[in-house]
Amino acid sequence: MPTSAVMGKGLGKDVALITDGRFSGGSHGFVVGHISPEAFVGGPLAAVKNGDLIEIDSVKKNLNLKIKN
Repeated sequence: MPTSAVMGKGLGKDVALITDGRFSGGSHGFVVGHISPEAFVGGPLAAVKNGDLIEIDSVKKNLNLKIKN
């Protein structure tokens, strides 16, 4: 999903785009790039499911996954 789709839906202040570094065109809003594609090899990103929240602390440079039970 390009950042323009996030912004177009009015979610620019509530949603961040997290990607493996592939950006096409311009980007707007909060974007985290170059997340390694570790989900493919069973890394922590493999646990992310639709509806899970990812807490981003840009100052501390942390991503925390809030898994739903």
